[in-house]
Amino acid sequence: SCSNRPDLWAFLQACNIPYRAISQGAAPILYEWDSATGIQQGEIVVETVTCVDSLGAGDILHGAFCHYLLHSSFPEALRQASRVASLACQSFGPREWMGRGSAPSNTALNR
Repeated sequence: SCSNRPDLWAFLQACNIPYRAISQGAAPILYEWDSATGIQQGEIVVETVTCVDSLGAGDILHGAFCHYLLHSSFPEALRQASRVASLACQSFGPREWMGRGSAPSNTALNR
């Protein structure tokens, strides 16, 4: 049974999942991964925004994470995905933010 975070981390690690993260809405994203030197842990501070609607934010976070993981480290991919999800929360509906032009550039995400 996974009734707390350490139990969840242990369960996922026992399932040979080397990268683990928990999003918590506006609270920091918690993460850990197995490296050659042991388990690395950290958190990503979620950007403070005026949230209009969080519908679809988790889906946007996961999709953006998959994209950025192809080009970035695990923590950096989480950070960039968090910025995209925060941007999406500033619009009503899960797709309205995309109508503002293109997805945020790497320059905008690296601010």
